[in-house]
Amino acid sequence: MLRLADVWSLICASVLVVFLTSCHDTIEVPLESQLDVATAPGPVVIEGEPGVQMGYVFDEEFDDIEDIREFRVAWGTQGGYWSMPHIRVTGIGDPQKSGGATMYMACLLISEAGETLTDINVKARLYAGDGYLVAPNYPLPVIREDPDLYDQIPELDGVKAQLDCTVSDNSERSAALDISLTLAVTP
Repeated sequence: MLRLADVWSLICASVLVVFLTSCHDTIEVPLESQLDVATAPGPVVIEGEPGVQMGYVFDEEFDDIEDIREFRVAWGTQGGYWSMPHIRVTGIGDPQKSGGATMYMACLLISEAGETLTDINVKARLYAGDGYLVAPNYPLPVIREDPDLYDQIPELDGVKAQLDCTVSDNSERSAALDISLTLAVTP
C-alpha cells in the first residue's frame, strides 16, 4: 500500500519530468501582417465604407477571389468537400464585448448547369486584422443536390459557377460579392 508521502513524491517527480521535457526551442512561423488575426482587447470600432473580399492564402499572400476567379474545393479532414476562404470585411460588424465582431453571411454557389452547390446563411465571428475584420479559413460546404452524386464532386473541376455572397450586421450595413468563377477541385 502506498503512503501519502510516496504518492506526493510520485506527483512531484511527474510534474518535474513534464516541466523539464517541455523546455525546447520555440518554432516561429512568419505571417504577413494582413493575415495576422487576433481578438482585440475589448470591442472593435467599425469604420470605413462597407465592403467584402473573399480569397485564399497561398505562400502567405492573400489571393483575392475576384482576381483569381477560382473557387478552390478540397476533401475536408472530417469528411465532405469544402472551400475554406478568408473573408475580409470593412465597415460591417457587430462589435462584441469580448473583442472582435460578428456578421451575418449568406452565400449561394450555383453551377453553370443550375445546380446549387453551396447555400448557407450563418452568423460568423470576425477577428481584428490589419485594416480589416477577418473570418479566416471560413468553411463553405460544397454539396451535390442529388445525394447519389455526393462522391462526384471531383467531376466538377473546371466547371463554371456563380458565387453570390452578402454580409450584413444589425445596423443594416451590408456589402455583396457577385462573381463568375471556375471550380478548382482537389480530390
